[in-house]
Amino acid sequence: MAVLLLFPVLASTAYQKELKNYDHFKSIFHKTLSSCEADAPLISHDFVVRSGEVLVGEYDRHLPLYSIQELTKKSATDGLPQKFTILIYSYYLHAYPEEGAFIKEVTAYADHFHFEKTEIYQDKWVNIIQYNLQEDLSTFQNHGEYVMDYSLDPAYFGDQKSFQIAW
Repeated sequence: MAVLLLFPVLASTAYQKELKNYDHFKSIFHKTLSSCEADAPLISHDFVVRSGEVLVGEYDRHLPLYSIQELTKKSATDGLPQKFTILIYSYYLHAYPEEGAFIKEVTAYADHFHFEKTEIYQDKWVNIIQYNLQEDLSTFQNHGEYVMDYSLDPAYFGDQKSFQIAW
């Protein structure tokens, strides 16, 4: 009878190990963090950011690891980074679905400040996306202006289908 009770425990342990794959996450985290710098930081969930020193152990410099809120504040004071990388631990999203807002916040930040996705790595446990700041968004290269195209609703604007704003 005790043997029958032992099977679900072993099966559950194997399932949780496969679901979390913490060793793989930690390895990818180390590799990704080693390629990041203060002006090209790693952005992740608050849980990962708060656990950064535990995950890394001894590190010879300041961890270039921020939450999206910290990146936003840093951008306001120090200017925009030329690039940043996000690391998403899939188990964390599974365990805490409300953390899905993190992805929306990063996407909103990237869109607002004109970053574009340049590299994507994905496996069953982690997603890594690198964003680079777009160098020139307009034909006004010497003026530092940006151009945005807007589509217009024909019900209100007739035949005019779009217009551009430069600032």
